[in-house]
Amino acid sequence: MPKRTVNQLKTLTDQIIKTNNNGEITAVKDNALRKNEYDSFLNLIDGGLVVDAEAGYSLPITPTNLYAFATVKQVQDSAGAVYAGATPSNTAVGGIPVGFNPTGLTSLQLLEKAMVQYINPSFSFFGITGQPQIVEWGTTLSGTPTFAWAINSGSGTVPTVDVLDNTAGTVLLAGTPNDGTQPVTINTILLNTNGATQGWALRGNNTNNTTTFNSSPFIVTSRPIVFFGTTAATPTTSAQVRALPQNAFYVSAAVIQLNTGTGIKFGVAVPPGSTVVSAIDLDASNANVTYTLVGNISVTDAGGTARLYPYYEANIAAAYAFSHRHNISIS
Repeated sequence: MPKRTVNQLKTLTDQIIKTNNNGEITAVKDNALRKNEYDSFLNLIDGGLVVDAEAGYSLPITPTNLYAFATVKQVQDSAGAVYAGATPSNTAVGGIPVGFNPTGLTSLQLLEKAMVQYINPSFSFFGITGQPQIVEWGTTLSGTPTFAWAINSGSGTVPTVDVLDNTAGTVLLAGTPNDGTQPVTINTILLNTNGATQGWALRGNNTNNTTTFNSSPFIVTSRPIVFFGTTAATPTTSAQVRALPQNAFYVSAAVIQLNTGTGIKFGVAVPPGSTVVSAIDLDASNANVTYTLVGNISVTDAGGTARLYPYYEANIAAAYAFSHRHNISIS
């Protein structure tokens, strides 16, 4: 049948069929058609259906469906040719990169690829439920924590992910369904020094173009703790040091702020190898405050290992009228 515009097809359909008030065909006016057009039209009709074996569908014959069918067939016929020209591409065009092989794609597929750039999938979130990323030194990581994640699929298809132990360089779990959560048995590791780390990551499997992509790593780092604050008596045991009202993770040289309250005795226990360098009172015109080394106290870490903490103390004769802030510099 000759190709026609949508309006032409509508006019032709109105000429060759009669319909009732429900839009159902009641007669075909064959005298309105040339012989070849009439034969082509009859090929569309099979027991009251518009059929297309190639597309695998059939629709009840109504004027609307005939219009839609003829229009789709016209587009399919005009776009069905596949590319067989020079390859690969030597210039980027929209979403088509240099070096792309377009052989075998239809004109519509090439147009879509040029106009809609391929968006690689990516992780928007990865974490381990309940696992802090800074822990006290002496912490042992083990067990079966729950890994959680979210993926922006983009133009890809990501049915599964792999769980990676970056520190050990191994795959903990391969091909787990991409459902956003998975309990994973991890390798047992003791983080026993300042700055020791354990890292994991996820690897997405994009079956759309058989590529993979990784999440940002989830890293747990161990640090010693500085214990400090106002105390009624000079501590002598690990429990008493750990009971000081303030604490902070220690990375390297830093300034901590001790809130005095209205006490008269203030202590600071610093990790082995560290010292209190100086201290000032922010609420007394930055006056110097003297913290004196009292001695070393054995303080157990998160794993129960004893570590010798230098303990410094400052004492004043009369309690402050209000809480002061001591900025204490430690090395």
